[in-house]
Amino acid sequence: MNAMIIQALVRHILTALAGGFAVKYGVDGGTIDAIVSGGAALAGVGWSVYDKRKKT
Repeated sequence: MNAMIIQALVRHILTALAGGFAVKYGVDGGTIDAIVSGGAALAGVGWSVYDKRKKT
């Protein structure tokens, strides 16, 4: 799998999890956006580190 597919999967998984939190705990849309964006950024950094270590 390439990075674009993995990023899309991570975004969708995070969005689904955030939707679950919204229903269960009453989290608003702005907070969900922040959580998903932060998670996607963290996943991107993690993927970059993994990719760099694999090449060395």
